[in-house]
Amino acid sequence: MTADDAPGSTAYERYLRIGELLSLQRDVEVRVDADEMIFIGVQQSSELWLKLVAHDTGSRRTRHARARLPRRSACWPECAPTWPTSPGN
Repeated sequence: MTADDAPGSTAYERYLRIGELLSLQRDVEVRVDADEMIFIGVQQSSELWLKLVAHDTGSRRTRHARARLPRRSACWPECAPTWPTSPGN
């Protein structure tokens, strides 16, 4: 039985895997420094925010590319002859 399956844990705690997350932090006896718990908490939350930003950026980029694709292909027969084929044109 893990901390997430412990009696009394809520669906919220199980969904977010709070027990597993908190188990990643060291006990008081083995901490290198008193501020280690703060450092780990800040680093964990920063990593989660960066992962969210990367996911959101990738999703937006994909949606943007998909939204633009039909317009590019629709104008291709009309636009292509007007585009220069070399830097000198």
